[in-house]
Amino acid sequence: MSFYIPGFICRFAASVGDLDAEEEELLRTIRSIKILTVEHPVLNHKLNFAKEIRYDRMDERYQLLLEVHDPEEDVLIFAREKNHCITELVIIVGGDENAMVCIKGRMDHDLLYALSEVTGISECSFTREL
Repeated sequence: MSFYIPGFICRFAASVGDLDAEEEELLRTIRSIKILTVEHPVLNHKLNFAKEIRYDRMDERYQLLLEVHDPEEDVLIFAREKNHCITELVIIVGGDENAMVCIKGRMDHDLLYALSEVTGISECSFTREL
């Protein structure tokens, strides 16, 4: 299953949602979101998106930000940067469930760091060092 969410939907959500200032600001910076998931249980059992991606061969414009492997799931997060802003964030999940998310926009490192404070996702605090 695949989804495409255009940026105006994110900006609309920022204006009507009950969000913190950092969350609103992040939604306003997003140009598009693409999501690809595998819903078939047999195919999910045979497939692992994270192992299929040859990130050692990815274009030098992408930087590996986070790599997590456990028995049920593998997670990879890549970023593409331009002028000290993240212009593309790619999240790949493989294992029991497979998904790939591509977020395009102009996300500031400090903004992503602030969002990690809001959400409690401490692993995202690495964005300040980028």
